[in-house]
Amino acid sequence: MPHEKLPLTIKFDFPPSVNKHHKPTVQNGKLRIRKGDEARRFQKRAEVSIWEAGAYNARISDLVDVELVLCPATKRRYDSDNFSKAVLDALVQCGAIKDDSQVQSIRSIKGPIIKGGRSYLRITPHTEGLPAWFADKNTRPQSHAMSRYGRAHRSKNISI
Repeated sequence: MPHEKLPLTIKFDFPPSVNKHHKPTVQNGKLRIRKGDEARRFQKRAEVSIWEAGAYNARISDLVDVELVLCPATKRRYDSDNFSKAVLDALVQCGAIKDDSQVQSIRSIKGPIIKGGRSYLRITPHTEGLPAWFADKNTRPQSHAMSRYGRAHRSKNISI
C-alpha cells in the first residue's frame, strides 16, 4: 500500500548542477570534499518548498519513481541529467524520503523558460517491472565484445 502522501508534487527553485554541488577544500593539510555554497543555499530554499508541500518529515519508505521538470531562467544549454542530485539530497535531508536509493527511476524533462527559473518534482509510487522493450529478449540490445583486431563480434560468454 503506497504512502498516504503519494503522489506528491513539489515546486523548487532551479537546482544547482552536480558540477557545482561539491567543492574541494584543504583542511588540516588534507583535501576534503564538502557541499558547495550554491548547493547549500538551494538546500535551505528547498526546505521551505518541502515544508509547504507537506512533505517535511513524511518519511516515505516506499520505492518511488521521480519526474523532474526543469524550467531554466535563460536559453543557455544544459544537461538535464545534472540536476537531480541536489533535489534528491534535499528530500533526504528534510526527511521526505528515507534514502535516495528508494528512487527506482528518474525522468528529467526540459521545461519552458521561466523568469527566475523553477523546477517541479513529482514523486509517485514505483510501478513494478522493467520497460517492455527491455523485458522482451528479442528487442533487448545485445552485448558485443571487441576482438583483438578492433572488430566487434558476438561472444558466446556474454549475456545480460
